[in-house]
Amino acid sequence: MIEALSVFALDFIQLLPLECVTELRLGRRTDFHGTLIFSTGYPIAVLLIGLLVHWLLRLTAGTKTDAAKAASLRLKADRIMTYVFFLFYIVLPSTSAKIFSIFQCFKLDDPEQTRVLRADFSVDCRTGKHLFVQIYAIVMMVIYPFGVSSSALFTRHLLVAFSHAVLVWPCRHL
Repeated sequence: MIEALSVFALDFIQLLPLECVTELRLGRRTDFHGTLIFSTGYPIAVLLIGLLVHWLLRLTAGTKTDAAKAASLRLKADRIMTYVFFLFYIVLPSTSAKIFSIFQCFKLDDPEQTRVLRADFSVDCRTGKHLFVQIYAIVMMVIYPFGVSSSALFTRHLLVAFSHAVLVWPCRHL
């Protein structure tokens, strides 16, 4: 069932695999750890840039004396944040799947009893690097599957509360 729904998940990393880019540029292959760090890092970088542009546009709108220009700048600032959150919701399913798959290790039937990552057999799960990436993935769990989803609930709650205040408040004072 989940594999059937994967058609709706847009994974930018699969469209242009990071392994191909780094192998062409650096001459070495990127493992699953690098892919995970990049696929969780670029939306956060886009969010930070979007917040900076949003803040600058809002700041500029506050200095305008022309109300139409100020309103236009505020509208552009809000539109930028809409696009940033839209990006987060597009990458949420594939990024969440990558985050959770970092914990799926299994033991091989070899004499050393090697533990490898199910998503990438070249990753040894017993290394310190893998433990560090698992800790990183726990932090990313707070941001992506739990944080983005709860921000949607929080935003919905604010919209309901605001619409209730706008519709009910004027009637109480009549």
